[in-house]
Amino acid sequence: MIAGGGSGGGSYGLSPAAMDAIGYAGGGVLAVCLIPQIGKIVLTRSARDISYAWSVMYMIGMTLSLAYLIMKDAMAAWIPLVIEIAGCIAIIMCIAIILLKTFFEHTARGRKWSAAKQQQQLQSVLSGTMSRLDASS
Repeated sequence: MIAGGGSGGGSYGLSPAAMDAIGYAGGGVLAVCLIPQIGKIVLTRSARDISYAWSVMYMIGMTLSLAYLIMKDAMAAWIPLVIEIAGCIAIIMCIAIILLKTFFEHTARGRKWSAAKQQQQLQSVLSGTMSRLDASS
């Protein structure tokens, strides 16, 4: 027997509404989890660390999870996935990551922008370091 499961169908001492709230909250986090990555790619103008395989595997995993959760009638879990997939959030984000990665790594303009941004960041760090050194002397 699973701890906390009892004979009540695995409620773990929570009301159905509380269990649904946990499912919706988790689904909501999954629905927006790629936004920070896209923001970082745009700000740094580099997607060097993003793998094409990860992007494709993420999309496949989301689709398979949705199919499983619908078959298990786990509405609290599959409704956020439906919103994510139907709204194309995950797919659009993955495509955006792939396109940004391709642009910044495989086009002359993207490499130029990426190099300029990295140089700007380095100059910012160095000027901050130099101004702190000047202030301390």
